[in-house]
Amino acid sequence: MLEQGLKGRLALVTGAGRGLGHAIAEAFAERGALVLAGDVSPPVALPDRLDPIGPRVEAIPLDVTDEASVRAAVQLVVASGMGIDVLVNNAGIMYKAPVEETDLESWRRVLDVNLTGAQLCTKHVVPVMKRHGRGRIISIASMTAAIGMETYSAYSASKAALVNLTKVWAAELATAGITANAICPGWVDTPMAADAFVAHLARIHGTSPDEARERLLARVPQHRFLDPREIAHTALFLADDLAAGISGEAIHVDTGLVATFAAGLHRPAG
Repeated sequence: MLEQGLKGRLALVTGAGRGLGHAIAEAFAERGALVLAGDVSPPVALPDRLDPIGPRVEAIPLDVTDEASVRAAVQLVVASGMGIDVLVNNAGIMYKAPVEETDLESWRRVLDVNLTGAQLCTKHVVPVMKRHGRGRIISIASMTAAIGMETYSAYSASKAALVNLTKVWAAELATAGITANAICPGWVDTPMAADAFVAHLARIHGTSPDEARERLLARVPQHRFLDPREIAHTALFLADDLAAGISGEAIHVDTGLVATFAAGLHRPAG
């Protein structure tokens, strides 16, 4: 069994204040990494949410859409004399609307957070990684990057672009000892993913949340939502030295949804 060697290494995780980002920050800290948990939430709110992790996590204010904020977070590390070994581009938001009802401001905001935010963080972290001759860039995309789902135009576009951006980074940074990969989760049991979509289904079909949840799970090959720790474990693997040969990949952790969707066997409700 492979051991993830992260002791003493530093990971910057964006969108770490809750949900999937929290799970990823926790997993890295438990494996011995020092974690900068960035989030737009006020820093006074983050330690309470991250308290179970312990002292290996430092919560910092970070707005991935603000280049000055990103620069300040990276400079904090540089000033300490440390490098950034792992960047997890996790910060993201969701917006759902039929194409003819799409609000332009909401569209731009989704792309700004989900896509431009990852670009800005990578832009400022890469020079630090290059100086240390090693780095892992892990971006959280989505299964919606590979399939068409009604009302998800802005979110799907941002995640599909993030997958292709990952391939560009992999090509550009290959000789610098830096890998770039994307993880494409299916329905994860987090407030933004599972809970939000279940509520969306309940509204559309006029059912209770429990009924909507069962309706959704009936279309999922493994009939379950993913545990956030499953995505975190995938990120841990990609951060390991023994994953150096994996770069430019979009790894689906989706309980078989994309494969069966493409085969026409399963189609998300709604």
